[in-house]
Amino acid sequence: MSFIDNVLGITTMGGLKSDKIDLKMENIHIHGEVEAYPDTCPDYKQGLWFSGSLLTHKALHPTGASALPIYNAHEPGSWGTATSFKNMYFHDWQSKKTVCGGNQAIFGNNLGFSDYVPKQSFDGVTFENVHEDAVAWLYDPPKAWINVTDCGNFNCTGPKNILVNIKRAVYKGSPQPDRTSANFSIISNNNGSSKFAGCKERKEWNGYWCENKELAILLFESLDGDTWDRSV
Repeated sequence: MSFIDNVLGITTMGGLKSDKIDLKMENIHIHGEVEAYPDTCPDYKQGLWFSGSLLTHKALHPTGASALPIYNAHEPGSWGTATSFKNMYFHDWQSKKTVCGGNQAIFGNNLGFSDYVPKQSFDGVTFENVHEDAVAWLYDPPKAWINVTDCGNFNCTGPKNILVNIKRAVYKGSPQPDRTSANFSIISNNNGSSKFAGCKERKEWNGYWCENKELAILLFESLDGDTWDRSV
């Protein structure tokens, strides 16, 4: 399956509570910007959004405008989620800037995921004609989320705890990223990220490039019966 010149990145999303949720993609080709000048110029375009599952979900065919867009769901993440992306191909992401001045990147956050985002696991990735600056953009939690309905008085931290693990990467054509390691990780620009061994800041990603096999996401959960009715 191929995707060409996306505005919103493709993704897999779930909506249920379970100890085992597997989100998978395989043999996917994602192409960057085409030569044709677009009728509209979005501020940002991304090839692939990070996948995850929420405890609840929206209807696939919403009947009211309040349910749109479907991806915009500020719900708790389902912690039993695992991702697997095999044989992924990214073609012609030759600049961070689009032809009409917007920004673009291959990897990015789902704009509606405010809570837990599972580790994004890639095995067998080909980067063809991909510029270093166009590899990723990891957005910070919007200040608008600091409200009673969304995240309370403390902003949601999902976007600040991103971990992308890439194995068996291959690089072709020109341009190519500055670092062409077969195995590497991408993490959010979070307090303490610079202290991890093997991690280098990439300001154009708002994140870090890492060669560190010990990176992981630590989860802990309150088992109190009233955990959803109070805040700490």
